[in-house]
Amino acid sequence: MGALQKFILKYSVFSLNCIVSFLKHIIMYCQYCGKELAPQAVTCPNCGAPVRRVVYCYEDSSPKSRLVAALLCFFLGHIGVHRFYAGRILSGIFMLFTFGLLGIWTIIDLVVILCGEFKDSQGMKIRNWLDY
Repeated sequence: MGALQKFILKYSVFSLNCIVSFLKHIIMYCQYCGKELAPQAVTCPNCGAPVRRVVYCYEDSSPKSRLVAALLCFFLGHIGVHRFYAGRILSGIFMLFTFGLLGIWTIIDLVVILCGEFKDSQGMKIRNWLDY
């Protein structure tokens, strides 16, 4: 295994660990009293108010998660991992060999993903922040 391949593998594992640790630390708060809530809470242990989970889901969009695509693009965009996630294999391979056109293509893709205009392999926009 070449030095470049070892570097890419090491950086990819590090980036995935960063994504996992980020997702573990998402904290919810009660909308009435402001106290921190456990992720599985149904009611607030402090005031007893029901936990209201707001779901933003577009019906005519891809089942892929925009949050996952954005994180993959941010941490591994230079090797096209977000394109493989979206099912766009050919352009993912091209990004892999050109390092995201030296970062320019990666930045453009990140902006497009954050705006909700990035499309998957079926031509559906990846708009939902979470998988539903």
